[in-house]
Amino acid sequence: MRRPALITTIFFSLGIILAHFTDISFLNIILLLIITSILYLITGISGVRSYLLTRNFCREVTPDSTKRAITSNSIIAILIIQSGVFYYEIRTRVFPENHILEFIGGKRKVISDIVRDPDKRIDRTILECNVIEIDGEKCSGRIRITVNRLMVHSSEFIDKKFNNHELITNNQLKYGQRIKSYGYLYYPDFSHIPSEFDYRSWLTRRDIYGVMTIYSNKNIKIMGKGKSNMLISKVALPIKRSIEKSIDKYIGGNQGAFLKGIIIRQRGLIPKQVQEYFKNTGTIHILAVSGLHVGIIATIIFMLLSIFRISRMSRAIITSLFLILYCFIVDLQVPVIRATIMFIIGMIALSCERETDMFNIIACAGLFNLFINPQTLFDASFQMSFVAVLSIVYLYPKIYPQLFGLLKNRSLIKSIAQLFTVSICAQMGVGIITAYYFFRVPIISIIANLFVIPLTGLSITLGFCISVANLLPFKIIAHLFAGAGFVVTTITLKIIELFSKIPYSHFWVDKPSILFIAFYFLILIFLVNAKDSIKARKGLIYSVLIGLNILLWTNVF
Repeated sequence: MRRPALITTIFFSLGIILAHFTDISFLNIILLLIITSILYLITGISGVRSYLLTRNFCREVTPDSTKRAITSNSIIAILIIQSGVFYYEIRTRVFPENHILEFIGGKRKVISDIVRDPDKRIDRTILECNVIEIDGEKCSGRIRITVNRLMVHSSEFIDKKFNNHELITNNQLKYGQRIKSYGYLYYPDFSHIPSEFDYRSWLTRRDIYGVMTIYSNKNIKIMGKGKSNMLISKVALPIKRSIEKSIDKYIGGNQGAFLKGIIIRQRGLIPKQVQEYFKNTGTIHILAVSGLHVGIIATIIFMLLSIFRISRMSRAIITSLFLILYCFIVDLQVPVIRATIMFIIGMIALSCERETDMFNIIACAGLFNLFINPQTLFDASFQMSFVAVLSIVYLYPKIYPQLFGLLKNRSLIKSIAQLFTVSICAQMGVGIITAYYFFRVPIISIIANLFVIPLTGLSITLGFCISVANLLPFKIIAHLFAGAGFVVTTITLKIIELFSKIPYSHFWVDKPSILFIAFYFLILIFLVNAKDSIKARKGLIYSVLIGLNILLWTNVF
């Protein structure tokens, strides 16, 4: 098997999709797993052994041995699909007796631990908490508490028997604290409108099954320390706070908010208008800390370590440790985990002088994310992150020679051409996903990314330099880096605004169907292979004809 990780991830994902869109009883899944396992034991082992023996002794591979090997591989594929179904059911539909869903509805007194760094925004602070007790009864599960900054002292929302205590502010709420809150506990309904954001589905994908809004600071109380991760509380968060304070001290404003957004994932303070500019230009991925940011950070660390002339293996290990720490700083975001795993696997393969296969590496990262939470498969960030990387890896070797194959090596023009091709490849994959989730197609994104990506890399570098220089006794160095950082971030935001205001830089579309997306990717694959393959040319013609027929007859009926 050439790409075992890729094949395993595909079939495991199919199992998750099957479980998500069907209602299969838990008992039936277990019975199917047992039956399939017995079938594999009966037919699979003997078939594989027979096939391998004929290969090892250079005998002729008989149709019988090949057939047995195919049968056993098919059973393995079914087992992987069933495992995906089983794992999804275990993680999403099997809850303990004292789960929070039993307490949904009505005003509740909740004791919980803050398990993520509070998301501080202009008008509110959002907390993600593990529940300990509800109305005096032990409970489990995760809820999302929104604490409004505009505290309304309305008797409707204040519990007069809630324990009198000193009023707290949003800035006092921190990771690892145990809090008591009083408010209406609910779970949003599913949205049946395609163009409307489905808040309930978004919460479910994050294992959150309850929502509470605090309208008065009299209804929330810090009780003390709760359960916390030592790596996060003692290492990751102090580093994050140091970076945040350095940027606030030396830059501030929209430039500072942008810098904090792309380095430590604090997007809440970026004005909505600025975020719209990024959406309209197809550069919203810049604000979502992703593989691009991990690549930039890995490059910075690798280059700094090379100054000390240490071995490649040592540089790889130190860089990997920094990237793992960065994952915790940005709250274990899927794109960051994916990029970190890819980097670590790639470095291990290079150090062991083994041939690397990018599709296998990407698949390993995807499988790891699905084991953490199988519901991330249906998350826009997961899909866009992996589709972008897969598009670049698959399309770049096919498109670049066609467009810029005649350019000389080691030239500035070639570097720009490579960046332009990467931007095209990523947009060809992600464009249809953007249309599905955001109902817009940013035409200008290919050109905008040519300017924004290098400037983002420079901004991240300067942001880290400001944070490190702030620790030095000579503050003049920090001021110099801050001046450069302010100029670069200002230019970046101005470029994004200008591109966003260009007429027809983007256009709005209806939400494409799943069938349309499938045909899009099928036609794209056939198109890039059409020059070198007769089968691809035939497939392209047939796909276009079938797609047009489906489109025509759907409109007719």
